[in-house]
Amino acid sequence: MLFLGLSLAQNRSLEAAKALYSKGDFKGAAEMADDLPTSDGQTLAAKATNTYALTMPESKQEPIYVKAEQYARKAIALDNKNSDAYFELARALGRLSQLRGVLAALSQGLGSQIREALDSALQFEPKHVQSLVAYGLWHSEIVAKGVGWLYGANFEAAIGYFERAIKLEPKMIIPKVEYAYALVLVDKKKYLEKAVNLLEEAVILKPKDAAEQLDLARAKTDLAALK
Repeated sequence: MLFLGLSLAQNRSLEAAKALYSKGDFKGAAEMADDLPTSDGQTLAAKATNTYALTMPESKQEPIYVKAEQYARKAIALDNKNSDAYFELARALGRLSQLRGVLAALSQGLGSQIREALDSALQFEPKHVQSLVAYGLWHSEIVAKGVGWLYGANFEAAIGYFERAIKLEPKMIIPKVEYAYALVLVDKKKYLEKAVNLLEEAVILKPKDAAEQLDLARAKTDLAALK
């Protein structure tokens, strides 16, 4: 009975943290979820922290992503088959790579850690849309730096990941936004029209929660920058 009561209390706390996240209180959601000694709780803490970082000035983001990485690693330690936890780890490391510079991050071993995390996420959930998008970004950013051959990255693979993600979730905003970003990053002149089309599709989609509101805002900003 004690265990059942504890489990019910943890579930209620997790749902409350999810509600805070959905409303846009990402920091509050992370703090509430961090109190939960479960893989799902720590994964939500990582997710909320990763999203919270997006609302902060770039100069203040790095320590926030480091905290998200810590939450994700704790979640994986509690359940090494949690695909969402592996994705949040890859997401935190990916953002850190962007902040530090892709080449610097590769030299620090972050590139291989991201790939390993995404491989694990997709091993346990092959249709994990966000991981497919993240893998597309992984390939694209390395190719854009001209070192794809060194790390086994290629843009054809990136396109495949993005296209698969969009097919699985055609009404999700972020796959289209990140696909457009990758196209411009690799070859803006060649892929400009495709990128614009993707962003035009993204800006008419309806956000499901506060996090997707951020994705929508980014889609509008990116589209304006290309027109």
